Formats: sequence, C-alpha cells, structure tokens
Amino acid sequence: MTKNQFIVFKSVLANGTITKKEAIELIKGDYNKASADSVGHLLSRMVSRRLLIRIEHGTYKVGDSLEARLLAQAPTPEKK
Repeated sequence: MTKNQFIVFKSVLANGTITKKEAIELIKGDYNKASADSVGHLLSRMVSRRLLIRIEHGTYKVGDSLEARLLAQAPTPEKK
C-alpha cells in the first residue's frame, strides 16, 4: 500500500466514507497537484484490491477484503 493509499484508507476508517473530492484535498501536495485523474486511478486501484467499495459515483467505503479488515484493526504507526 502506498503512502497516499494509506492516507485515504485511514480517512475512510475515521469518517466511514470518502469522496473523490475529499481524497484530492487529502493528498494535495503529491500526484502532480492532485489531479483528478491521478486520484481517480489511485481510488480505482484500491477498489480493484477490494480495499474500498464504490457505493455510488465518486463515493467509497471500506472494502471487504482480508487486507482491508487487517488494516482496519492495525494500530496507526507513530511518527518519530
């Protein structure tokens, strides 16, 4: 899981859902000024891995894969 995917995933865990627009705001500094296409590809890859489920156009929730369940239970790493 990439750094940006981790940021998006933790936001979904905290809030229940995330929109593409919210994801763009979260990772603004990366991905070529967070172009909508780049963030769309990131979300698409997460859906393909079943980390996220698309519940409607541009809105996502936590997926049902084993990896998603394990990540949801894992403690957040502390910054040093």
